Amino acid sequence: MPKSILREIADVVHQHGAYMSTGGWAEHLLAKGPSSFKHYVDECRDIGFDTLELHADHLNMQEDDLLRLVRLIKREGLNVKPQFDVKLGEASSIGELQKEIDTMIGRAERFLASGADMIMFDADGITKGVDEWRTDFIARMIGRLGLDKIMFEADELETAQYFVNRYGSGVNLFIDHSQARDLKNLRTAAGGGGQKYIWGQKRVPF
Repeated sequence: MPKSILREIADVVHQHGAYMSTGGWAEHLLAKGPSSFKHYVDECRDIGFDTLELHADHLNMQEDDLLRLVRLIKREGLNVKPQFDVKLGEASSIGELQKEIDTMIGRAERFLASGADMIMFDADGITKGVDEWRTDFIARMIGRLGLDKIMFEADELETAQYFVNRYGSGVNLFIDHSQARDLKNLRTAAGGGGQKYIWGQKRVPF
């Protein structure tokens, strides 16, 4: 897309009090070398992007190098949203599982301490591709890091319904744009008197 069109989109986004985030593209630029990545960050800033997504688990890099990327992006005036994959399937005991969860929490804390603004978690391993939803993981993450520092992927309707009904209207969710109206209804219901909204069954005007 022409840069002029992207700048127009960014203007509309900002006029409506929202922010504009890149998708998972940083890993492609990193394959071309540090200078290409720095140019990408500069272009994102100049076009009007506010947040740069960094899919930490798709990058074949040491964690210290990833943290340096976070700091570089922050120096250029952009927010950073690292995305994590959740892999908790190899633990053979409750103790080992707890250790894996604590390890991932510690990793998220290091990214936040280095300047990351929010951590996004894929649905895979939490509410997707598992026999039972990992509600224990969700609760522990929110308890340690806080609602304002975490975003959960909620690509299924019932997933978004669970998060909002359980954690309220302030929970950060990554959804498809086609679900925006229903999510707005969910948030309105959660913040207005405790009446729960059942997706597709009860509409709350806004």
